[in-house]
Amino acid sequence: RAVVFNVDHCLAPEHKFPIPLEDCYHTISWVIDHAEKYNINPQKIGLWGCSAGANLAAAVCLR
Repeated sequence: RAVVFNVDHCLAPEHKFPIPLEDCYHTISWVIDHAEKYNINPQKIGLWGCSAGANLAAAVCLR
């Protein structure tokens, strides 16, 4: 069983770094804050992305 959230983060070049990273960070923070509502174990959250999205996912994990 999995719960999936799709982050529709701001894109470059209209939005300069670190705005897309902040979008992703705020989203994962929101998911953690609302974990109980969605029956999510906040200790078992995974992030995934393609291309720049993978970079953002990794950066969020390191923050």
